[in-house]
Amino acid sequence: MRQKVIKKLLKSYWRAFTADGKAMLDRIEHGTYLHPKTKGHREWNDVMVKRLREFLSSDYVGFESGDVYSVIDGTQNDLEEGCYKLIDGNENTKWCTTQKRDGIYFVEFQRKDVINPQGYYLITGNDTKTYPKRNPKSWKILGKRYPDDEWTTIAEVKDYGLPAENLALREFKLDVPYRSMQYFRFEVSEIGGGDRVQLSELVFK
Repeated sequence: MRQKVIKKLLKSYWRAFTADGKAMLDRIEHGTYLHPKTKGHREWNDVMVKRLREFLSSDYVGFESGDVYSVIDGTQNDLEEGCYKLIDGNENTKWCTTQKRDGIYFVEFQRKDVINPQGYYLITGNDTKTYPKRNPKSWKILGKRYPDDEWTTIAEVKDYGLPAENLALREFKLDVPYRSMQYFRFEVSEIGGGDRVQLSELVFK
């Protein structure tokens, strides 16, 4: 329940920010903005400010949409190697970030249509041979049909060694296949080493 409330408030904050970006940012930075939907509760306001600062940590970072997917939330340093690069259908781009939230790297996204996936592919980054420790080692994929549904873990992999090769493709089965879903969340809890994760593509089949 708390997470649902946070997401609704975050959307409201984001709309306010995009409507008057400079003024909104100034008020956040000086601690003078208290959103009316928090009903004066400083705790809720501080949660939203923290989230917005994560979004804005690099020159007004935003999320992108394409023909198949749109990103709802996620961790990223900038748009050049941001969340959308994981699902843009182009293996020559990549999601690459040092940013975490609650101890994980993640991308949350929506398809434009409902699918019944039976498995998925991961493609390593274009310089993985040079930086093999950036590969995910333990991860989850969660899914749901409607925005207000609870998340279901449809795949979980622990302590897996993706190849230390550029653009290497590996196929995986889902633990819960053939379920109608439109919303997905890819979470990485462990990488090979260091503090930066990267992947070229996540593709459902």
